[in-house]
Amino acid sequence: MKESSSIFTRTRMGLDTRVWLTLIIVMALSSVLLGFRLLTKVPCTPFKIDVKGYNNSNPNSYFMGAKVTFTATMKGGSDVVWDFGDHSAKVNGNIVEHTFMSEGNYLVTATINDRCVESVNINIAQLPRQEVEINNVASDNLITGQDAPTALMPTNYTCSTTARSYEWSVVNSPDFPTQKGNTATFTFPSEGARIIELKLDNDPAKVYRKTIQVLPAPKPADNPAQTNANNPPPAVVAPPPAEKAEAKEAGPKVLVIPDEEFKNMFDQVADGKKDALAFNQFLCSGIQTKVLANDTEWETVASFCSKIYNHKKISIKSVSTVRDEKKCVTILKVNYKKRWL
Repeated sequence: MKESSSIFTRTRMGLDTRVWLTLIIVMALSSVLLGFRLLTKVPCTPFKIDVKGYNNSNPNSYFMGAKVTFTATMKGGSDVVWDFGDHSAKVNGNIVEHTFMSEGNYLVTATINDRCVESVNINIAQLPRQEVEINNVASDNLITGQDAPTALMPTNYTCSTTARSYEWSVVNSPDFPTQKGNTATFTFPSEGARIIELKLDNDPAKVYRKTIQVLPAPKPADNPAQTNANNPPPAVVAPPPAEKAEAKEAGPKVLVIPDEEFKNMFDQVADGKKDALAFNQFLCSGIQTKVLANDTEWETVASFCSKIYNHKKISIKSVSTVRDEKKCVTILKVNYKKRWL
């Protein structure tokens, strides 16, 4: 039989011609892919993460409820994606702000061009608790003013007694200078929890504190003061002490709800659906109302809600109230348990 002259029946160096053809095609494709990767390769740009916020004097340690600003410092513009390590949505931008609502340690990661990664460890702690006796806070606290002021709006706080000297400050916030006089005015730049401190007669035994929750500033479109630049907002004037005393005697008006409803509200806080401000309309003392947790831990509604906020493993077992003759809640007794599974 006559041998075929087709290339598919020939051999070269002991290999079938078809094998050589396949090897040549694979090498050509590999060369094309390698060239494409080299042409489109984006090198990692050296960068570092700068962190600024309401610091508690320890490196990279900040307070929950206060904004923390993260900056990716680099040469040239790049797309930066931030992961804050608290299961919140990722955010894009060279400079971003974030508010942590639970205490703990978080690994904040910045990713550039989907491949270059830098990270920083952040510790989030609760605001310092009051140094005065917790049993005396409700009856002896002499600071009167809003529990939930609005950011960027001047807010007055007044001492309800007479003293030889007054020293007003914001705890762990050196940006706020000390103020003298019976009334102090603060303008908070951003939302978050703050503690106002008042020292009377320069006496360490006469120190009073008030925990507040600063609300976000209204958007420019919603702020009437922005609609007419020629009409400055009216000055905030503190009410006369006599009128304040009369208002105090009349007693605040709040809605009365059963204990079971308070339990449901704390459950929703643990689920991340409500916060401390939801309790204001039911409590005469607002978010400063005392909480006795598990019969051993003294808190305020503000600090307790911050502790359990969005903690899915917190289970509220029961809530009972202690009320005065005006039906105002003076103490919320909360029994809770942390689930381990």
